[in-house]
Amino acid sequence: MEKQLKKIIEKLGKGNINSLTAEEVRTYFEHRVAILLSNKRILVKDELRYLLSETGPGNLRFDPRYLDFLLQDTIFTYLPFKNIPEIQAIGIAKQKAESYIISNLNSDKTQNILKSILRKCIQKAKIISIHPFIIQGTIRKVPISCIIKNGEWILPSPDTFSFLEECQHQKRFPIIVAKKVSGILFPVFKILSVFGLNIYKTYLPEEARKLIETISATDKNLREIKYNSQFILKADNYQEKEGKDLSSDPILNFFENIVSDNIPIYYNNFLGTKIKIADNFIDTVSQFRKNRSTKGLLENYQMTQSLIQNLRN
Repeated sequence: MEKQLKKIIEKLGKGNINSLTAEEVRTYFEHRVAILLSNKRILVKDELRYLLSETGPGNLRFDPRYLDFLLQDTIFTYLPFKNIPEIQAIGIAKQKAESYIISNLNSDKTQNILKSILRKCIQKAKIISIHPFIIQGTIRKVPISCIIKNGEWILPSPDTFSFLEECQHQKRFPIIVAKKVSGILFPVFKILSVFGLNIYKTYLPEEARKLIETISATDKNLREIKYNSQFILKADNYQEKEGKDLSSDPILNFFENIVSDNIPIYYNNFLGTKIKIADNFIDTVSQFRKNRSTKGLLENYQMTQSLIQNLRN
């Protein structure tokens, strides 16, 4: 085990996780979880998703799709602490908070908050889809289609490229907002002249605050759910309560300071591209100018897809 782990770490020094075999990924996953638990004592599934896929050096981060096959348990406890009542109580509290978070990513309350923000940025705003959440309208007379993935990643999936394909067909400028946009997509967005925003946070109703912030213990490492700073909590009537403070909202700032200033140029570039967007990554990227960068994108995508398939099996 120790010898195999040393070999894996050496491989990671020259590449990233998608260069490993499925067996090596499982071994490395167990190693990383053991390190985290030795410090944090007890973690729920979404805490581990955050710690493994969104923190640390880029080459050591797990693609969230890998974790779908690796995170088999709902709660992870450092073995020497497993039967301590205080630890067990914290685990229950964390699971309760996690359950609320997952069930409210796209709840009516949360989407009403997002609608209120977006309607400040988009003229003639119209909701055309709830799952996924898509709003259409205009910005500086440019027709746009905006997809919001609250608390979720935008991945190089057929759904993402179908959205872009439809925008090109309708001559609408695509805007993508997510907790995290997969890194492989940003060079693609740049070539296609598409706007993408990493929020790094999740919008939730204000009522989530008690569940998230009252997880407490004597040990400071257990005092809070690990990713509790990753939330934007707003009351249903937040606009009246916050007033001018709404200007600090990341989505509003993105639209007012980035989108509004640059959308005419990007829209013309998007309409003028000779690339016919397909409903998948390979058929779209294969049309890019043939160079080392394009080759690297395709190889990276294919390695990731192959590893996902092997983990699934």
